[in-house]
Amino acid sequence: MKPATHYKIRGRENLKAVKKKGVVIISNHVHTTDSPLIATRIFGAGRKVRIITLSSNMDIPVASDLMVALGAIPIADTIKGVKHFTNTVEELLKKNKPVLFFPEAALWPYYRGLRPFHKGAFTFAVKTKTPVLPIMSTFVTRKNGKQKMIVTILPPIFPEEQSAADLMEQTRTVCKNYIDDFYKKYR
Repeated sequence: MKPATHYKIRGRENLKAVKKKGVVIISNHVHTTDSPLIATRIFGAGRKVRIITLSSNMDIPVASDLMVALGAIPIADTIKGVKHFTNTVEELLKKNKPVLFFPEAALWPYYRGLRPFHKGAFTFAVKTKTPVLPIMSTFVTRKNGKQKMIVTILPPIFPEEQSAADLMEQTRTVCKNYIDDFYKKYR
């Protein structure tokens, strides 16, 4: 993946606090390879990261096969399916598994801002008392004009006695500040 994507991972020291814990990973969705990159490179082969995806993504040829191989969990679109989805995600987090969410809910390639978040990931974090691990992907233009993706693991945010909406806003503020500061430096 590295030759095709040209990426660098920063902030690995922030993984120590969530090493053997369930963790809600949240990330901006700005590249077609960010989801497999996070799923396979952040923790390495030792911990499988489950990816939350739209059920419509499971209909995309080739991509759906990759998503299945990576352990994607499609968001259900029926009442019965939503109950099963919710139980599955909660059980994974309680069993100390990492689960990756894209709270912006859509891919915007190479976008250099941060869009509004949906609160689903944060609802799971509050309900299961699971830390949120923000991972932000940003880009720098290399000398050859191509983009290099910088994947930064930010410090985890541990939910206190707060609502999912408050945790979402706290996390979004941390992420937005990081992205704004990054692009001020690399514009």
